[in-house]
Amino acid sequence: MLGTRPDIAFAVIKMSQFSSNPTEEHLQKVLYIVHYLSSFQDLCISYSGHGDQNSLYAYSDTDWAGDIETSHSTTGYAIFLGNNIVSWLFRQQQRVTLSFTKAEYCGMTEVAKQLRWICNVYEELQFKIGPLPLCVNNQGAIFLTSNPAQED
Repeated sequence: MLGTRPDIAFAVIKMSQFSSNPTEEHLQKVLYIVHYLSSFQDLCISYSGHGDQNSLYAYSDTDWAGDIETSHSTTGYAIFLGNNIVSWLFRQQQRVTLSFTKAEYCGMTEVAKQLRWICNVYEELQFKIGPLPLCVNNQGAIFLTSNPAQED
């Protein structure tokens, strides 16, 4: 599921948190996931040669304090090579953040670590790689990234 069906990864992980003591509501949500899977059996990740195969870029987003039980934020990112997704992640952040900007900044850190790893692989294979765009939607987090002296 994590490697082949990123569309259900978050939902399955969320429901697995209640596997030892599920309620009727949790069972209904699991049935909804099963119904979704039966409706989209042919949905899959496909890779094509279209687009610039040398361009690597990433999108990052965070749901600040989205878990109402723990106040943890959820981070998600997707990294593309050309038009093809090559890496993704959806998970709860390890710590509770006190602002949306800080939560988004922590999410950007996760994708930056993954991008650094990909760059290392490229360098070992002796491929030239230019600047890597990271697309985010929080101006405060962008400011912190461009001016790390402002971080608390």
